[in-house]
Amino acid sequence: MLALPCKYIIDSIGACAEKGIRFVLLTSGDKDYTADRLWREQVLEAAQKHGIRLIGPDSIGLMRPEIGLNVSYWPTLPRTGRVGLICQSGSVTASVLDYAERHHIGFSSVITSGHESDITLAEMVDFLAADPATGVIALHIETLRSPRSLYSAIRAAGRAKPVVILKAASSNASRLISARTATAAGDDSVFDALIKRAGAVRCGMLEEFLATLEAFAAEKLPRLPARIAVIANGLGFASLAADAADQCGLELAQPKALTQETLAELVGSSLALTNPVDLGVTASTEQFCAALKALLEDPRTDGVLLSMSAANGVDPREAARAIAEASRKSYKPVIANWSGRDVAFEPSPEEPHAPPLPCVPSARLAALAFSHLREFVKNRDQRMRAPQEGSDILPIDLAAARIIAATAQQQKQHRLLENQAEGLLQAFGIPTETSHLAESAQQASEIAAAIGYPVAMKLAASGVAQRTDVGGVLLNILSDEEAREAFYRLRENCARNAPMAEFRGVIVQAMIRRPNVRELSLSMLTDPLYGPIIRLGAGGQTGSILTETAAAVPPVIEPVAEHLIEHSRIAPALGAFRGMPPADTASLVRTIMALSRMAEMIPSIAEIVINPLFIDETGVLAVDCSVAICARSPVPDDRHLHMAIAPCPLELGRSFRAKCGMVRVRAVRSDDFAALRRLLGRISRRSAYRRFHKEAGKITDEELIDFTQIDYDRETAVCIEDDSEKPEIRAVARFRTLQGTTEAEFGILVEDAYQGNGFGTFLMRILQAQAIERRLTALTGYILADNKPMRGLMSKLGYQDSPCTSDSSMLLYRLNLSES
Repeated sequence: MLALPCKYIIDSIGACAEKGIRFVLLTSGDKDYTADRLWREQVLEAAQKHGIRLIGPDSIGLMRPEIGLNVSYWPTLPRTGRVGLICQSGSVTASVLDYAERHHIGFSSVITSGHESDITLAEMVDFLAADPATGVIALHIETLRSPRSLYSAIRAAGRAKPVVILKAASSNASRLISARTATAAGDDSVFDALIKRAGAVRCGMLEEFLATLEAFAAEKLPRLPARIAVIANGLGFASLAADAADQCGLELAQPKALTQETLAELVGSSLALTNPVDLGVTASTEQFCAALKALLEDPRTDGVLLSMSAANGVDPREAARAIAEASRKSYKPVIANWSGRDVAFEPSPEEPHAPPLPCVPSARLAALAFSHLREFVKNRDQRMRAPQEGSDILPIDLAAARIIAATAQQQKQHRLLENQAEGLLQAFGIPTETSHLAESAQQASEIAAAIGYPVAMKLAASGVAQRTDVGGVLLNILSDEEAREAFYRLRENCARNAPMAEFRGVIVQAMIRRPNVRELSLSMLTDPLYGPIIRLGAGGQTGSILTETAAAVPPVIEPVAEHLIEHSRIAPALGAFRGMPPADTASLVRTIMALSRMAEMIPSIAEIVINPLFIDETGVLAVDCSVAICARSPVPDDRHLHMAIAPCPLELGRSFRAKCGMVRVRAVRSDDFAALRRLLGRISRRSAYRRFHKEAGKITDEELIDFTQIDYDRETAVCIEDDSEKPEIRAVARFRTLQGTTEAEFGILVEDAYQGNGFGTFLMRILQAQAIERRLTALTGYILADNKPMRGLMSKLGYQDSPCTSDSSMLLYRLNLSES
């Protein structure tokens, strides 16, 4: 740990190298240095030259309580616990530790990252994800330097443990941080969409973050729908706590009649008590505990919020211990608050490791904390939704689409012409209304007559973003004369309202007769930090008033598209109402996925706005579309680095001839869940045990979802399918990078009837090539000692075996890729 004036840092790193030191933490220093990007780069170059990894600069240190390590500016070592804390800000770290000291929250590790010149937030999250002493990961973010790697780390960590994030939400806060750190400011709604997809929960205030950490530290999660019961001593407190729950979107539980009668007996009431439960201002600790026990045993209750005042004269610390004891046998979360007092649960000396009771300062914070517990469970369930089989296969003419984009670049176009935009959408299977360009009034009337009246006429002018803003749309044109007059009027409106625009003519379209249509706006925009973003909202004139949109980060798979629709402002309008049948949302899902695939496969498309997108019971229709082109290549790089989430490498697929006939190798897709479940049903018990070390029937849906929804930044998964009319998967192989290392662990499975076709060798060579491409240093795998065929394959491919120290029936096979 270097706590020196900044001018001595570079020389000191060299001195550390001479002593064999491999890791250095740089503390806070002179802002003229630490805020200077060039100085930080010089420090990093000096460290890399000597093979040293850095934390900082501007870190206030790190702590590991279980081994007594406190290398920080915080004077006291926090208690040992299950929370792993990472903060970019030293002041936030201090605030969290101060609250934790008063509320007896324990930590596995505390790390302040500072400027992240070298070791990143993502690497720190990986460390805590792999740390058995950490049960909850708490993360404070000021600025995102690499959203893609952080998303990947949070997603991997979220498989096993909750991740709670504190990040300011306002645009003013984002601008302040960006100005101070010289980093791009991304759209905050996109950050929300990104972390929800990763499975994390987000807090916007420090107090909310602290209360949420305390709730997660108790390591109890609610069942869905997460119905909450409220217990209070006083009608005023009960109503305030219930209102707080309502404001946080929580559903109040409706206890059974027997539970209501039990609660009434506690207070001597002749009337059954309903939720919220008012025990009266004189309620004792015993009454609170009895009421809590009754509600926790009620199957209609998924969690309890206790709101207490000092009116009953009870010692809050003793009450907290008693309530914690009463809730100990239940898996349901309980959160308490003593309004007006900063009360904390203190474990008794006899049971220092007893499960903690979250005690937060207000009913509002208690409700917020419970809502985040519910959000974590909902995010986890959303991640476990399997796409419908075949949903990832979209009708796409990629070659035609790329020709359109490349031609526009060659012709120096910033925006596609109307016919080009329609051709692009049609290449991705999105239905469009045909546009006809008229360059004169006579031509407009002729086109309109050929189409058949009534028609719509729209301005075609370079430099006009929204036609309606300049009077560029005229509807229900009924005759040749009206068509000619409409042409002149549109030209005049352009000259008057957009004098700098280049008038090209008038677009003539058939008027669409769809009485049940809803108008949407669907767009793909490029964020400076997150890359391509899909947005869905109200379209047409309504969209100018209801401007709120829902966001999703590509690649968008079927459950993500469905979630986007369900959580958009326009979702209620897509159901049946006022005699209109429900809209065909399945077609909207496919359109959203097609737009996502367009962003993934053609990076030179900077923006697509379909407004309005018509939808009714018959499907969707893109009525108007604007497409912007940028200087990026129309062909993505191998890793799709223009995106915040690595997509499935669809280009991996190719066919080859095996002994059994023609087969195809491709990447595993998110919609392979059902196909893999069928594969598991066809393999023998021996094959299942050799691959999974258990019977195939004991492989859970969660494990199978985890196998299909691949993070292709950290994993590779490939399969071989047959060449039948309805192809079936016959073999699969994958590797996953081991957290915090440059090594990956592989696994492979070949269906019994297809063994002996060379599938294993073929798939392992693909894995090796992918691992080398990602600059991994080794592939490792555990193989049963009695699995002679697999052991022979490993030896043939150059893997070295060694005994497995944790299981004598297994052998560890390893291939050093640096020698390959």
